[in-house]
Amino acid sequence: MNNETNAPTERNIAAAPTEMGRHEAVTSQSWADLSANLWGGRDLLANKDLAESDANKDGSGGESANDAAAQKNSKSNTAEAYLPPMDLSELKNEALHDFDRLDSGHAGFLSKEQMAASIDNDPSIKGDDAIALAALYNIQRHERPSQVPPEVNLQAMTRTEVENLPTSLADEKLKLHELKTIEDPDLQSTFDPNNTGRISEASVGNVLGDKMASQYEALAEGYAAQHLTPAEQAQVRVSGLTQQEMNGLDKEQTFRVTEAKEETWLLNHAQASLGNKGSGAAFENTANPVASINQNDVTQGASGDCYFDSALAAVAKTQPEIIANSIKLNENGTYTVTFKGDPQHPIDVEPPTDSELSLYNSASADGTWANIIEKAYADHQILFGGRKIADDTEQDAISAGNAGRSLALLTGEPAPFYQLAPGQAARMESEPIGVISPLDQLEAAASQGAEAMVGIGNAPDGSGLASHHEYTVVGYQPGANGGNFELRNPWNDSTKYYGSYFSISADQLAPGINNIAFEANK
Repeated sequence: MNNETNAPTERNIAAAPTEMGRHEAVTSQSWADLSANLWGGRDLLANKDLAESDANKDGSGGESANDAAAQKNSKSNTAEAYLPPMDLSELKNEALHDFDRLDSGHAGFLSKEQMAASIDNDPSIKGDDAIALAALYNIQRHERPSQVPPEVNLQAMTRTEVENLPTSLADEKLKLHELKTIEDPDLQSTFDPNNTGRISEASVGNVLGDKMASQYEALAEGYAAQHLTPAEQAQVRVSGLTQQEMNGLDKEQTFRVTEAKEETWLLNHAQASLGNKGSGAAFENTANPVASINQNDVTQGASGDCYFDSALAAVAKTQPEIIANSIKLNENGTYTVTFKGDPQHPIDVEPPTDSELSLYNSASADGTWANIIEKAYADHQILFGGRKIADDTEQDAISAGNAGRSLALLTGEPAPFYQLAPGQAARMESEPIGVISPLDQLEAAASQGAEAMVGIGNAPDGSGLASHHEYTVVGYQPGANGGNFELRNPWNDSTKYYGSYFSISADQLAPGINNIAFEANK
């Protein structure tokens, strides 16, 4: 990996996209000839949907531990009255308001870099406006429809696209389902009885009813406005879309369902975060910062940095004083974060904006320390870890990484990281003398109260685990089926995958293990 970096500008710390791949091994121990993996986080909604589907198939994989977790040192992350509820329709209206304010030159589009700079550097954007800006940027980060015309810059968001944002996830699913019906080749004679090559609003109404005809008209005109010439648009209004255009519309609607899911996720995440913002200080208990540090304050956002968040939550649980000592409030209102594993390179960061709190690690009733330290970690990795950004936020540069290296940076202690080779078992039936399998080492570390993390590759069916995701190991109890691990998901969402905390047997966990990491000196 190229470790050459440039001095930071106002926000554009480096000039190239993040290089993804495998890094050098963290240790030279028995399993460490395997290269250390770059590990992602809240990677894809499709991945989350698949994990939920698998969880619903078989409840044996993860006994819910939400009630037990509530009795621990956990604290609620439920939104307070700071923000009134907002739905996707209201989010769209706020997004249009943000667009017009930021597009001061009336160019008709917002660049990705422009949005990223506003997220990073504009604390005046607050509340619903901040959520809307975060939503626009989050949509921009994801795959766009393949039918966007060549003249449209994929690194920009046009006002037309904002006007066409979905306003209801349920409606988008309905439209997609019905459109697939329309596109069924066996039904073409039904929807195009005169063989005109087009599907009209009237024919849709005759088959599917007036409501679907009205929806089809809106979709067809929206598609035409974005992709067709004025003359072609007029023809669509009269005669409907061609089969080829319908195929393109189907793909676009597939995207719009994903888009609506992304908006829904961000809206829930942002409202919970800003609802708990409090004073906005790093530690709400300024007299005793350690009292403001809890593992449940760590809630992963849109960055794929589950590997870092799982390590951060582990340290918050076992050594909160490390976090308290690492963050210093300066007289000018900025923060200096000094990582114990690299005290020679302190990092200065601005207080988190509402847009950053909407998009990345949440605020909590305890403060904004998790967001501050996440941003400092991103800057540290850009300046000293070889990470690079182009027109993204700093936090986007740390998607995928190494949990062991993150833990060592936070604690200043050795943190072995073991990645299993393809087909390698987490525990061997007959282990060579002097060799301890990764799963046995994970059990030992968790039993001794050490910080420990486990990364999942392909999640076993019915396990309730998310694929390509890192978890904090918060406990282990010996017993049948290899004993039980208690895991914490950095998504910190009690409604997903058996909740924020859940128990899983070692035998069921083992097939999905890709990597483990833990503090060595415990």
